[in-house]
Amino acid sequence: MRRTAMLATAIVMAACTSDPVADQSLPPKDEPTAWQLVWAEEFDYTGLPDPRIWEFETDGNAWGWGNGEDQYYTAGRLQNARVGGGVLTITARKEAYADGFDYTSARIRTRHRADWLYGKFQIRAKLPAGQGIWPAIWMMPSDGVYGGWPDSGEIDIMEFFGFDPGYIHHNIHTEKYNHKIGTNKGTRARTDGLHTNFQIYELQWYPDRLEYYVDGKKNFTYRKESDDPAVWPYDRPFYMILNCAVGGDWMRQNGGIDDAIFPQQMIVDYVRVYQRVHPGRHRLTAPTEAGGKIIIRPLKTDYDPNEKIEITAVPAPGYRFYGWSGELTGARNPRTLFMVRDRRVDAVFLADNQLIVNGDFTRGKTHWVYWTQKPEVRSRHGIENGSFQATIDRPGDHDWQAQLHQAVALTAGEELQLTFAARAGRGRTLRVTLVQNHDPYHSFWGTDVDLEKEWRTYSFTITIPESDPQSRLEFDFGDAAGKIYIDDVSLKRIGLK
Repeated sequence: MRRTAMLATAIVMAACTSDPVADQSLPPKDEPTAWQLVWAEEFDYTGLPDPRIWEFETDGNAWGWGNGEDQYYTAGRLQNARVGGGVLTITARKEAYADGFDYTSARIRTRHRADWLYGKFQIRAKLPAGQGIWPAIWMMPSDGVYGGWPDSGEIDIMEFFGFDPGYIHHNIHTEKYNHKIGTNKGTRARTDGLHTNFQIYELQWYPDRLEYYVDGKKNFTYRKESDDPAVWPYDRPFYMILNCAVGGDWMRQNGGIDDAIFPQQMIVDYVRVYQRVHPGRHRLTAPTEAGGKIIIRPLKTDYDPNEKIEITAVPAPGYRFYGWSGELTGARNPRTLFMVRDRRVDAVFLADNQLIVNGDFTRGKTHWVYWTQKPEVRSRHGIENGSFQATIDRPGDHDWQAQLHQAVALTAGEELQLTFAARAGRGRTLRVTLVQNHDPYHSFWGTDVDLEKEWRTYSFTITIPESDPQSRLEFDFGDAAGKIYIDDVSLKRIGLK
């Protein structure tokens, strides 16, 4: 499907800010000025990490975060994450806090609060020590448009492994280069005073390379080989993560965990983000769809230098504001922008009863996740003539080994209407399910549909048996070779039983 958009534009001057809750993203243009501070977290308060800036991340506890990790990440617990004395302290402890876990710690991120495209990132930190400890400073993609991990990328600014004293690690992970297949790119760098002194860990992220530094010394550069997202997914916004893990698969292969070391602390003095502000005027483009509009304040032709812009998404009657898309993420509304370059802001509005975002794929794969179990399944995917398309070159034994899914919240007793269009390069079966978006991935509903070469529209009325706000609509097709196409996906509330 295609919709006609109206454009609202404004001309604005370059500006910068140190507002900790403002988002910035800035690809360098020709002849940019020097680095300027645009975002900072100085930890100049007391208590838990500021929820306007940081979110506790806990949803991977049940499955070990993909690395067989041994800690239980807590949320809102001062014993594991405390701000005071001008620093953030993340403490890993030996304690039986939750069933099946003997260690606790904390993991916090800026997702939906602040993310960036390009820039210089400096984190001043002092690291814990000891066999089994695994602190990290890293970044993950905000929207995952290239697929599930590692296809949309990962940037590891700093990792320290307790079994490798005196060294820190810089790494990247992409579809082609990642540790699961033994091809990840990175380096191991000798660093003195890791546990007694604060070091400045730095990433400089450009449109064509990633540069890693410690205390101003460059240790590693990863260069863009091509525009292929399999090697360079780093053209989308990423957010920051700070955590201190315990154990994991790699630790078990290298001596395990020494319980005598605990508690251990990762101490962070600050997180600062710099970007290159470009000279001249910059244009703000705000497309508006039928479901609502974006109000820009102040709205005028020219803005004074350093003048900030406030944007507000206003839904039309019968619609709701879902969130920002493109170079902005999250649903904070209104939003403050500081114009350091030409920018475009997109608001996503949904009908009040609609659960699926971008069901017609007009925004590409945004809001969708494509995942395959590698190396068992080999596939390609993308947008073809406005529809999602996947080609399974090497199928697996199970349909779920290649899937397209989107997160939804389900409520017990809710009656939903699911419709979608699909076809295949040759006759085959497509599995469609509503399933938990977390372990144990319990299915609430599912069915198989027979696909043909021509487009067909499928429709189902579903009554939800139990509530789970962390669920997903999932299309599974990993068990047969060939092409599959999906479009016009809709999941609407139509009543309560």
